[in-house]
Amino acid sequence: MWQITKAILGQRMLAVVARDKMEKAFVALDQKTNRIVMRHGPIDLFVKIDADDPNVLGAALRFMNEPLGEILPSLCEELPVLLTNVEHIAFPPKGTIAEKMCESAASFSGFDMVTPMISVAGSVADYVCGLIDDNFETRRIIVNNGGDIAFKLDQDQTMAVGICDDVTAPDISTTVTLGWLDPVGGIATSGWRGRSFSLGIADAVTVLATTASQADTAATLIANAVDLPGSPKVIRQSAIELSPDSDLEERKVTVDVGALSQPEISQALLNGTEIAECMKAAGLIHSAYLSLRGHRRVVCSPVGVRTGSNSHQLNHIAI
Repeated sequence: MWQITKAILGQRMLAVVARDKMEKAFVALDQKTNRIVMRHGPIDLFVKIDADDPNVLGAALRFMNEPLGEILPSLCEELPVLLTNVEHIAFPPKGTIAEKMCESAASFSGFDMVTPMISVAGSVADYVCGLIDDNFETRRIIVNNGGDIAFKLDQDQTMAVGICDDVTAPDISTTVTLGWLDPVGGIATSGWRGRSFSLGIADAVTVLATTASQADTAATLIANAVDLPGSPKVIRQSAIELSPDSDLEERKVTVDVGALSQPEISQALLNGTEIAECMKAAGLIHSAYLSLRGHRRVVCSPVGVRTGSNSHQLNHIAI
């Protein structure tokens, strides 16, 4: 999920290329945070690189100019396919990112109707992280694409992950430390007040998965499932009314949620937890953290998440 809905992203992708094919990608170093900032049209990335060689950061900065400028045009060329129900795509796309998006969507298609756009932000993050990893010797790479994060940890490296209870609030309620041996390379968060349309009422669903593309897809679908179908307390509107080019078309998306009772909160979280458990059983995700109105549920792989040298499962965190 980027900072705009995926339907609007499609519109802006076309508009950027149609308006100015010569627009250049912007790649610069943020001196305050020592992160690389990458922007091109709706693409807005922050990249953190740790390396033993102090020249790697500057080399990566120069290297990424050309491939960043190619991402948006390549996605625009295949946009009609990427906005299609993945089960109706006859021929796979040719681009690396578009192909990744289709693969991710197809692996989750048994849970709902999905288009490849469901994983666009995570797939772009994976691609950029992979490019840097393939071309430079690093200890740690973190690519943040509007909250969908791809990362690569070298031997003995760790990364702390803050998890929020609400996509609109920056307060961290839980922290998980990931190590280089953990089977996780992507993190994504979704919620009804987030950057993309949601069919559900989750305040936040954070997913840890092997790739950011998988995490992006799963977080969206689990957040959709945290719901109270038919409840008059949930105000919905057709996606196409809010964004004419939405790939959700006439499906009703959440625009407001009223006061909820404890049983209603528990039921909505149970609905989402059941989907997350199925995804975990299928090997599609590692862990999921679901939050609604201050109440939480956690689904975690038996492998657990390591904290330092000790095995520490996410579902053992006090919530």
